[in-house]
Amino acid sequence: MKELDNLVKIHKLKLEAPDAKEFAGMIRAAETKLKDAAIVGLSVDSQFSLAYSAAHALSLAALRWHGYRSESRYLVFHCLQHTVGQNGVYWISAIANAIWLSMRAALRLILSCLRIGYVIS
Repeated sequence: MKELDNLVKIHKLKLEAPDAKEFAGMIRAAETKLKDAAIVGLSVDSQFSLAYSAAHALSLAALRWHGYRSESRYLVFHCLQHTVGQNGVYWISAIANAIWLSMRAALRLILSCLRIGYVIS
């Protein structure tokens, strides 16, 4: 992929052969984190962390599927526009779900802070 190859040239991504076992492990981890993020009674902080980690795992799995690796969390998300391709519906749906859970947890955390009068300055 031209765009991702350009990131390799400027040392933002690394070329690394895809590994089916690693890929499957990332998908399993993301699915587990998404299920855990929905557990009632979990702290908002934990829900956010689990959902965000699931979104990252899915995004990294998409990147690894194409034979690239990144050490940068933000770049893994940024590359989604190039990595989802034909299977985009599955990836976008799964990642959107993880992000939605993250945002919901973050909003509940903010609301809790406001309720107890905690103001971030």
